[in-house]
Amino acid sequence: MGLVLRLVRRAICLRGISPLAGKEKAVQTVKYSMDPSIFHRPPTALAQAALLGLLLCLPTVRAATLHFEAPVHQAQWQFQQQPYSCELSHVIPGFGEAHFRRDSLSEVGFTLQVEEALKRGGTATMIAEPPAWQPDLENEDLGNVPLRPGATPLQLGREPSLRMLSELERGMQVRLHAPNWDAIPTPVSITLSTVNIRTPLVQFRQCLASLPVFDRVRLDDSHILFATDSAKLDTAARAWLDKLSDYLKLNRHPPVVHVEAHTDNVATRRYNQRLAQRRAEAVRAYLLGKGVPADVIRLQAFGESRPAASNRTEQGRQQNRRVRIRVETKA
Repeated sequence: MGLVLRLVRRAICLRGISPLAGKEKAVQTVKYSMDPSIFHRPPTALAQAALLGLLLCLPTVRAATLHFEAPVHQAQWQFQQQPYSCELSHVIPGFGEAHFRRDSLSEVGFTLQVEEALKRGGTATMIAEPPAWQPDLENEDLGNVPLRPGATPLQLGREPSLRMLSELERGMQVRLHAPNWDAIPTPVSITLSTVNIRTPLVQFRQCLASLPVFDRVRLDDSHILFATDSAKLDTAARAWLDKLSDYLKLNRHPPVVHVEAHTDNVATRRYNQRLAQRRAEAVRAYLLGKGVPADVIRLQAFGESRPAASNRTEQGRQQNRRVRIRVETKA
């Protein structure tokens, strides 16, 4: 029996009969070639082996494509706006979330987040296709995109993200097709629906047009000034530190913030050293209150030892009553 089974399996699997065609042919053979009375007889060992051999071939069949898309009655797009960011998101039930996002430090981008992290990378094809109610439109190939391991397997930059937005804007669904998903030979198809996207997409476009852009050069090396014999932050200083704290929190990698405090030469050196320390601590306290982590702030008090201008004039002394804030961004 074991030998017969192996031979039958070899004959069926190696002769190149596809599983579906093989089953169809087998059914036809039973239907047209066999005596109907055979079904009233006990199955022979050869018949059992033939059936089992056919079944053993079936695991080689690629599984049907798994399709993920929000049903029409559930499809929603959400728009969110913060002072320095715009986001458009879409939930794909049972799979994950799609996000278009831009902030004041970066260009618009697209990310696909999945509920179960991808263990192996791969490649997917991106296609723009018309919805069922627009059959006259044709599919457009948007190219191949890389999939990487992790909970965010797809991250796209400015150009492909803007192309996706343009296709969605003109009513085309964007579909990602991956022939293999996480080393399992199961094709996966993920569709971004256009249902209920119109208003959120308009809001997202408007947000992008009005989004402020940070001046990295100024923010990475700036100064705030103080009154004579004072460590109090004035309105202009607080407004600048508000903007600086938002800038710091947008950085993907926490930067190091060097707070360097100075004074003019009025009063004694010892007094000015303590005054500089108070100014540095005032800046640190304000940044902490705005959510900047304490472990990224470095304080240095130089007193009157490093003037930026001459102390012989009031204008020069005003420039020396300062705190310099240097942002060292990690690579």
